[in-house]
Amino acid sequence: MLTSWTRAALIASAVLTLAACAGPGHHAFQNQLSVQGTAPVLSVQGYVVRNAQDERRLRDVWQKMAELMKAKPGFITADLNPGAAGSELWIEISQWRSAAHLRAAFNDPQVQETVRKLPTVRMNHLFIASAGGHASATPPLATSK
Repeated sequence: MLTSWTRAALIASAVLTLAACAGPGHHAFQNQLSVQGTAPVLSVQGYVVRNAQDERRLRDVWQKMAELMKAKPGFITADLNPGAAGSELWIEISQWRSAAHLRAAFNDPQVQETVRKLPTVRMNHLFIASAGGHASATPPLATSK
């Protein structure tokens, strides 16, 4: 489970990422999934939820996706977070042992079918977990082999 400080920092960075995804420095999520290495990664998705029907749909499909992903090798954790104060932006953050684990999970036909049911207005971005540093009152998530 992500600490509350880490979750807040990731949500803030995800909002900034959503704004930056239209810029020239953005790399497509599929390209990011091809990153090599064994470092843990954070997968961040942003969804626009405009009404109660969209919210129910996102929650239901995300729950199905979470169940599929939890069974995959390398999965660590995932959180779905609504925006505050009536914001339409929802952020999903998942942590994986490596990009290779996440890439393998996305290759599952059941996962691909479930992804197609998620809201279409969204952003995807992959981050290297704690590569830029970490500060917390609690230790960072352990990465087991």
